[in-house]
Amino acid sequence: MNKVILLSLLLLTTTQGCFAEKSSFIIDIGEKPRQLGFEVINGYKDGPISLSEFDRKIYILDVVNKKINIYKYSGEYINSIHLPKTENLYQDIAINSQGQVLLLCENGIYILDKENLKKQYSLPDNVSVPYYFSINNRGNVIFNGLRKPGGKTGIVCGEYKDRKFKELNGYIIVSSYKGLVGLWGPDNMVTIYDQGKISETIDTFLDTVIPFGLNDNKELYCTERIASGYRFYKINKEGIINIKEMEFSSSLLGDESIILRSFRLTKNEEIICLDVNKDRCKVLIFRL
Repeated sequence: MNKVILLSLLLLTTTQGCFAEKSSFIIDIGEKPRQLGFEVINGYKDGPISLSEFDRKIYILDVVNKKINIYKYSGEYINSIHLPKTENLYQDIAINSQGQVLLLCENGIYILDKENLKKQYSLPDNVSVPYYFSINNRGNVIFNGLRKPGGKTGIVCGEYKDRKFKELNGYIIVSSYKGLVGLWGPDNMVTIYDQGKISETIDTFLDTVIPFGLNDNKELYCTERIASGYRFYKINKEGIINIKEMEFSSSLLGDESIILRSFRLTKNEEIICLDVNKDRCKVLIFRL
């Protein structure tokens, strides 16, 4: 049976099943403490570009207002962390197992200490634009960025261990909470590594899907663009487990670099997403 027919059957059967609860909350656009920034300069749109979760709280990186806003799952505003005003562009946010905020910037990875930045990692020399990172419970950092001209591919991805960066041959890298690593490479295959050794491979079936998360049970979370928004998949080595379609109206979502920062899988296997336009920011929380 070819992959197109298989996927069609799975869509018919899986989308008719029951999915766990979904919740969302709205954040107004503006400059007040609870609000998030949005701006358009010379046709380029900018706003909340990344989110992360720790201890049932959602952290949103607001690059316009130069701050991190923290919210409960209910949408209740907790507080803001103001970021140093610097020419060093903020790209992504992650929270380590101690609850410390880490920031990916254009020249390194920093830890935020009382609104001061302390550099933790330098970027690989062959990276021109960093755009995504994550940290697992072991303290290992995975990283994606654009490669400087002259490389074999346009993407650099790999893992920091003991403060040393090891480049891996792939397009997207994801990590589970306990430290499994998934590497998306050619032929729509994702290779799962457990402590550096190949554990198994997962076929994502279509070249239109983008992996964005991995759980500790070696199940992969992927998404693809559809007319009304995005379709989300949960996949293991046996095939597609669940599918869910969600409506999005975001004017910021574009290529995979934005999707990786805007769609996150928490350690409790909730998907948290940013849906941003000039009038409001919507945070979606759901399970597959």
